[in-house]
Amino acid sequence: MFLIIVALLVYFLGFKKYHICIKSTSAADRDKLTEVLKFQLGMTLTEIKYIFEHTPYTIYVGKYLDAIAAKKKIKAAGADVNLVVRFFWQKKVEESGFYRPDLDICAVDNPNADAWQYLNEAIEKSVGVDENGDETVALASAEDARYVDGLLDKAEEVADNPYDDDFMDKVVAIRESVSWSLRRHWTHSWIIIFGVILSIFVYANYESNALNAVDRAKEKLAKIEKWEEADTVFVEFPTEIVYFNDMTNPKRAKSDMLCHSYDKYQRSMELAADYKHRADTATLKADKKSYLESVEQYEEEAEKALELYEEVNKMDFEDFQEMCIDEAEERVSSARGNTFFMWFFFIAMILMIPLYVMASYQYGYIITKYQKEAKVLEKIKKAGFAVAMGLFGAGLAMQFFPSVTVKTRWSDGSTTTHTEEDPANFLILGLKIILFILAVLVVCFVSCFLMAYMTITGLRRNYNWKAIYSETRDKVEELKNKSIKK
Repeated sequence: MFLIIVALLVYFLGFKKYHICIKSTSAADRDKLTEVLKFQLGMTLTEIKYIFEHTPYTIYVGKYLDAIAAKKKIKAAGADVNLVVRFFWQKKVEESGFYRPDLDICAVDNPNADAWQYLNEAIEKSVGVDENGDETVALASAEDARYVDGLLDKAEEVADNPYDDDFMDKVVAIRESVSWSLRRHWTHSWIIIFGVILSIFVYANYESNALNAVDRAKEKLAKIEKWEEADTVFVEFPTEIVYFNDMTNPKRAKSDMLCHSYDKYQRSMELAADYKHRADTATLKADKKSYLESVEQYEEEAEKALELYEEVNKMDFEDFQEMCIDEAEERVSSARGNTFFMWFFFIAMILMIPLYVMASYQYGYIITKYQKEAKVLEKIKKAGFAVAMGLFGAGLAMQFFPSVTVKTRWSDGSTTTHTEEDPANFLILGLKIILFILAVLVVCFVSCFLMAYMTITGLRRNYNWKAIYSETRDKVEELKNKSIKK
């Protein structure tokens, strides 16, 4: 079962490379296919022209959903296309390659002078500066993206040498952002949603424990309130806890409390004496200072524990019961607060999933200037899930460590020995459980962090909340006015 889960995770985590192979363009609508290749795959007119003349041609796409979308649109344009899939460990698909011939341009001072005029205008229109002062492509709207796309088309059309490296690199960079900007993006990740759902189940277990803690605190309070008056004065120090945490009898409860405080006093004094001895024998001033600070700390703790012991021991029944009721009420209040927080967090995680999906459904031009950020988040996701997979795999591998030798004696008198896993080996079992728990925690942490960050930033960036508020307020006012008139 575990191996099946691992296999599914490997399959769906994106460890596959997706390519589109355009086998033929003879029956394609050239204009329509050109638009698809430009806006779906961010290709230049020069590259597209090369594809029309050199098929079959293989293009690396990347993600599965992007590859499926590109395949459908290219096929709708009339081209013969199929999807080529390779795992990351397999050999990369050989591409036809985009050939840039070495042209003799020495006879011309600047073969792309007219083209650069359009290209510079496109750069001026599309390139801005981010909050860190770095250059970034920041198209403000779909209209800007289409305008820049037209400038790039004109630049390529009038270029005497469209294969010039500097010219082509800039065209490709801006074309990629224009392509990004004119597409809708479902940027949410199913593996992140799966991780958050897993977090909800894990958190539900803690929530159940919190509810049990409230019940236990209430039960303890009820027992204290039902105490019957009894003599709770001790002549001698109780030396051991006989009825640990027994709240049914006030004398037993007081005995336990006195034992706890006196035991803490004795342990603190022993530690203070130990550190004092270390300070007396220390050769370095820094060590001596640190040891003396520890002595002071433990002596203070011992003094407080002894004061508590003496104070509690002098209490009569009413004072002791009142103190225990106050402590029990504080525990009930604290447990209820933890439960409320857990319920809040639990509901917030459930509501965050649809908000995450809603926040990620957007036009690219809104987030073009955040492409670097998107790449960083993608790296965090891949690194986090790779660590989780490693931990999970290491946990599974623990079962292959033999820990016991079995000797078998056969009827002919011969003997054989072999090693096998010892189910009673708690070290191996403990390591396995720890690795599984760490893998789950990594998945939960990475998923919750990414979903929370992307949801908050997506909702903030993709929606004009002032306009939404104004529109909602106007509608409410309109409804109020109608109801008053009636």
